[in-house]
Amino acid sequence: NRLGGSMYLSSPTIGDYETYITRELVDYIDANYRTIKNRVSRGITGCSMGGDGSIYLALKYPDVFSIAASVSGTYYFERDSTWQRATENFDKLPEDFYELHTLGWDVKAVYALAAATASNPDKPPFYLDTPFAIVDGKTQIVPEVFDKIVAADPAHEVDRFLAQPERLNAILILHGEGDNLVPVELARDFNKLLSDRGVEHEYLEIKGGHCDFLF
Repeated sequence: NRLGGSMYLSSPTIGDYETYITRELVDYIDANYRTIKNRVSRGITGCSMGGDGSIYLALKYPDVFSIAASVSGTYYFERDSTWQRATENFDKLPEDFYELHTLGWDVKAVYALAAATASNPDKPPFYLDTPFAIVDGKTQIVPEVFDKIVAADPAHEVDRFLAQPERLNAILILHGEGDNLVPVELARDFNKLLSDRGVEHEYLEIKGGHCDFLF
C-alpha cells in the first residue's frame, strides 16, 4: 500500500487484508484451479514481512490453513531493529506522504505497522496514531502506539492460537544464520517459545542471509 506494507493485518486505515487473503483469495484459487478444497490441503508461506504474515495468519486462522512455513520472519516486533534505525532517522513529524517518504524505508515501515495496529480514521493525512514524538528536540517512541504494534506480532498470537480448539498440522520456521536484517536470535527465541508452549513444529537454520537463499 502507499505506506509500503501492512504485515497483512487488517485495519480501517489500510483495509481488510486478512479477509482478502484468508477468504477471498482462497475462494478464488479454489474456484479457478484444481485444488482440494479443504484446510488439510492448504498451506501458507512467505519471507520477511511475508514470513511474519504467514505464521500470524496461520495461527489466527487454522480453520483455513493447516500448514505454515515462515522464512526470515521477525516474530517479535518489540525487538525489531527497524525501531532503532527509524528513531535515528526521524527528525520531524511529516505533514504528507512526500515528507514521509523522504525519511526512509525504516520510518515508513513503522508507520505502516501503526496504520495496521493503531489506525485513526479521524487523523489525516496518514489516518493513524503517530508512533514517534519529538520532545525537546529528541525523537521518542510513543508508548501507547508501540504497545499496540507489539501486541499484534506472531509471538503474541501463539497463546491466542492455543486458546482455540483447531491445530495446525505442520509449522516450519526457516532462517538464515547470517541474516543481517533480522538476527537469527529472534527466530531461535520463537522456536523456543513454540517448544515451551508445546506447539509441534520444525526449526531449520541454513547458511545464508535475509531471504537470499530462496533465489
